[in-house]
Amino acid sequence: MKRPYLIDRLIVKIKRMPYRKGYGIHSPFAYQFVTKVIYGKLPKEQRKSLSKLPARQRRIEALLLRTAMAQQASRVFIEKEISPAIRQLLNQVKSVQSIEQWQPSIENAIVYSDVKQFLTLHANELTDIYSQTKVFLTDIRTNFENRLLWDECKRMEAVRVSFDLYDLGILVFDTKLQKQDYLISF
Repeated sequence: MKRPYLIDRLIVKIKRMPYRKGYGIHSPFAYQFVTKVIYGKLPKEQRKSLSKLPARQRRIEALLLRTAMAQQASRVFIEKEISPAIRQLLNQVKSVQSIEQWQPSIENAIVYSDVKQFLTLHANELTDIYSQTKVFLTDIRTNFENRLLWDECKRMEAVRVSFDLYDLGILVFDTKLQKQDYLISF
């Protein structure tokens, strides 16, 4: 019998307590990203527009918006369906396009996709990716196959930093950074 999502999240929260608020992160980039972006707050008017969404979707889409604002991304490429509220907010900040239009040579982009879909479309192109690009991969723990794909992503040479947020994985390709994997309680 499969456990309900809320019980599963509670167990993960308890297990990941030591990974809270960036304690133990020695990289200035990673610490800044965790404290200002992952655990940051949106302005009140933007939080209000997201308040009608389910909690999980609201958390992930708010993180996507905070990252786009903090990174000052040139474009956001979406494969997963997002709510109309977040699409409108992202359009105010950045250009939102379909993931099929994404090319690794595009500077300073954010890519939001399912782990399996992303690797089938772009696995061969990841060695040429622009260093300021961040890739958000959802469903990294929904089944065993997706867990293996997430582990494969983390082992890729082009991926310098990975953040495992349980529901979501973030890949950073900045060549100036040391290779590191972080578990974050989100």
